[in-house]
Amino acid sequence: MFKCYCHFGGQGTRKPGMHTKLEARINELGNQLFTLSSKSTMSLFDKGFWSGKMMDWSMHNHDFKVQMFRFVDVLPTLTQAEQVSKHVKEYFLDEESKIPASMKAAMGVASTGGIIGKMASSTIRKNVESMAQTFIAGKDSKEALPSLEKHWKQGLAFTVDILGEAVVSNEEALEYQARYLELVTGLADEVKAWPHNEILEDAGKLKLPRANVSVKCSSLYSEISSYGFRDSVDEIKNRLRPILEAAMQRNVCVNLDMEQVDYKDIILTIAEELFMEEAFKDYPYFGVVLQCYLKSAPRDCDRVVRFAKKRKTPITVRLVKGAYWDYEVIKAKENNWEIPVFTQKAESDACFEECTEIMLRAFPHIYTALGSHNVRNLAFGMSLAEDLGIPKQALEIQMLFGMADPFKKAVSEMGYRLREYVPVGEMLPGMAYLVRRLLENTSNEGFLRAKFVKQEEQGALLVDPKTKIKEAIESKEEVIFRNESPVDFAVDKNREQLEIALKNIQKKYPIEAYPFVAGKRVEGFEMGEHSSPADQSLIVSKYAKSDIDLCEKAVESALGAFQGWNTKYSVHDRISLVRKLSQKMRDRKFELMAIIMDEVGKSGPEADGDVCEAIDFCEFYADSVLRFAEPQERGQLPGESNHYVYKGKGLALVIAPWNFPLAILCGMTVAPLLAGNAVLMKPAEQSSGIAAVLLDMMLEVGFPKEVMQFLPGKGEDIGAHLVKHPKVNIINFTGSRDVGLQILKSAYSPSPEQRHIKRVVAELGGKNALIVDDDADLDEAVLGAVKSAFHFQGQKCSALSRVLVHESCFDKFLERLCQSLKSTHIGPVRDFSNKIIAVIDKEAQQRLLGVIERNKDKVVAQLEVSEEMMEKGCFVPPTIFVDDDFKSELSQAEHFGPLLVVHKIKSLEEGIHDMNDSDYALTGGIFSRSPKNIEKFRNEAQVGNLYINRGITGSIVSRQPFGGFKLSGVGAKAGGPDYLLQFMSGRTQTENLMRRGFTPEL
Repeated sequence: MFKCYCHFGGQGTRKPGMHTKLEARINELGNQLFTLSSKSTMSLFDKGFWSGKMMDWSMHNHDFKVQMFRFVDVLPTLTQAEQVSKHVKEYFLDEESKIPASMKAAMGVASTGGIIGKMASSTIRKNVESMAQTFIAGKDSKEALPSLEKHWKQGLAFTVDILGEAVVSNEEALEYQARYLELVTGLADEVKAWPHNEILEDAGKLKLPRANVSVKCSSLYSEISSYGFRDSVDEIKNRLRPILEAAMQRNVCVNLDMEQVDYKDIILTIAEELFMEEAFKDYPYFGVVLQCYLKSAPRDCDRVVRFAKKRKTPITVRLVKGAYWDYEVIKAKENNWEIPVFTQKAESDACFEECTEIMLRAFPHIYTALGSHNVRNLAFGMSLAEDLGIPKQALEIQMLFGMADPFKKAVSEMGYRLREYVPVGEMLPGMAYLVRRLLENTSNEGFLRAKFVKQEEQGALLVDPKTKIKEAIESKEEVIFRNESPVDFAVDKNREQLEIALKNIQKKYPIEAYPFVAGKRVEGFEMGEHSSPADQSLIVSKYAKSDIDLCEKAVESALGAFQGWNTKYSVHDRISLVRKLSQKMRDRKFELMAIIMDEVGKSGPEADGDVCEAIDFCEFYADSVLRFAEPQERGQLPGESNHYVYKGKGLALVIAPWNFPLAILCGMTVAPLLAGNAVLMKPAEQSSGIAAVLLDMMLEVGFPKEVMQFLPGKGEDIGAHLVKHPKVNIINFTGSRDVGLQILKSAYSPSPEQRHIKRVVAELGGKNALIVDDDADLDEAVLGAVKSAFHFQGQKCSALSRVLVHESCFDKFLERLCQSLKSTHIGPVRDFSNKIIAVIDKEAQQRLLGVIERNKDKVVAQLEVSEEMMEKGCFVPPTIFVDDDFKSELSQAEHFGPLLVVHKIKSLEEGIHDMNDSDYALTGGIFSRSPKNIEKFRNEAQVGNLYINRGITGSIVSRQPFGGFKLSGVGAKAGGPDYLLQFMSGRTQTENLMRRGFTPEL
């Protein structure tokens, strides 16, 4: 239940009887706003077909709203009439569409061919652009100035925001900085000649600047992230300083806009540090925005108030509800985090009033701006300000450009300063903003919809929102598998814990991986060692080089334990052990992350993903095995009992890779154990340290010592011997294609003493491709490609290595892709600003440098790496190639490194053909906004994991079971519903229950 901060005492306490008096005044002022707004002949929207009728349809028909928003979003990329016609047909005229016939008829003309269709398509484009102009004042400040001046003369102030959602490179960030500087200087010069307006310029002791600019911090730094918190803060401060200096010189107000919650503390820290610098601490025209749909909003308000009092010079705080509600809810659910925003509109409204009180009580340290169209919220702020004795001119009301003109006029007539939030920008970057505004306007719970569509009674709209909050109903949902929550690096404590773990774990290096056979640690073998990929002077782990004699002892010990594992330990006993293991990994999460970061060179978020996946494998397989735990009765005939049971096959050999050193080894081990098998664990030499830690955790939680044998060493020595061993029943392998094919050949050539056919599960890699269609969202496509190709240095079997780009957007995509790569940070793993680290070892480094050298004439972009870095660590410069030969080494060979080749295609059909023209079939994806093209891709792409409009890496257990076909592997998908079946044998048991003609059932 929502609780109001102002009722808890302290500075927010109200005197007895104050609440009743305040509510009466709120209703008085609210009714005055309604009365004044109803006199206006202006409407919410222009009643033209697209600005009026389309909005009207959207408010009354959900299916039309969804399709209309998608169409508005994609329209700027459609350069030809035929493309517009195609998308109109696919979005609005599909046979399964639930859009009413009248709407289909209105859209139908544009879907036809010929001159009429082209004219209709052209008209649609112009009308959507006209609709955009309802909410976007112009492509730049110069184009917006006539509108701004007109509104100023009508009594409306402004703050200008530059549109644009994704900045993918340093070059684009610098372009935005230049645009902000141009905006500040241009507006300051233009507004000088405007007539004086006392209400808009007088805030009591402050004389407000006419020019007001709002800045999105994320637009100034493409690498902004909560993981690289300090780097993000410092880089954005560097970009902001020239903007603030220009604003001070020209008397312009600058506000820092708030964005997604992941950036909230970055932005607040920037404000606290930058506004306190000697050059800026005395300037009173800086401000920040706070979002009241966040559950943390009252704490955020307190934080800003403390800062403002410390600064002594006032700042402006704009309170808004927030524009990223869907994004925040979806992201929280995906990560199994607490949802950071309120899920009831009344809660956000109540929080808005709570925050309003905190801000108003901090006057004159804080000058409050109420960004809302909700009359109740505005009347609350006006009433409380009166009660606190705050001058009317010290309170500001802000509303969005293009919306609620009747209310704006009413606010102005009541003598309050009304400032419009005015976006400027090109159509393409403005589409995301436009769609959010349209969504807001047509929200089922939106205030404007309630007033102008539902026509709710005024009294109901002025009721205290706290009285509308419904008690949360306790969920009675069945408990289902939930993925492990990744670390939220936006939380300071989590970054600090990782830093502490990295500091502490280094004292324990090198981690020694000794064989564990017949329940005992075995010493006395020659030791190999592995250094950190990013710093070859740091020896992270040492591993014993087990020999064949030890392998024989391990096989005999494991076979001896197999029967007891099946008889003395029930399925529920095994499940209990596996769940204890997953909890142990949760308890030691940051320590495990630190080891993974140092041993194989994963960044913090990538290492976190590794640990989360290991936990998920434990929990998911523990859930899954219950399906096979009890005998299944088959048929129900009197006198006969038939049951189908599952039993472990015997001895499973696990040969794991280094690139997911904890997750894959853990999943490949616990699955056969749960199925009732004994296991031989053969970790990769490069990741023996974390493997040894996994073994220790398994022993600590109580796994029988003999049921799992641990055999570190060289794969070519002991791995080959164990693969051929006649007493091994299952081979569970993840690794290279060449080794995997040799394993399959050896396994299916049984020796004379072998009495079974071995089961081989092999995941072998991929040559993964991504198609960028002609209507793709290039912001998302570029970011998805960079992350999929270069994070963890391309050392994932799912990593992107080929991009197939439609010729219509090839040049633009390639330019932005190259710029994005060059803006990505590469360097030591312990520097949280770096997203790309070093490859696994010197052998991999030299192999990849050889590929680059052989194809240097095809290089179009390369991230610079110093000779010093390459010598100290195993760094390889991430490289982008362009190649027109689909049969080349770059296009066909798996390189397992940060290398990406880009191809130009003429059609989707060509792209799918070239994607499929590969030995591999692991992962693949497409960025497209054509429903028909997406469906075609679904049906024809030959990949095991198919991704649409997102990157092609980062599969999640249960949600995206992982694995491919062709030469990408054989066996069921890891993390999928049928994975455990590979480690079991099904057996039928039939018993005759009849005795001399008698059966109990009859």
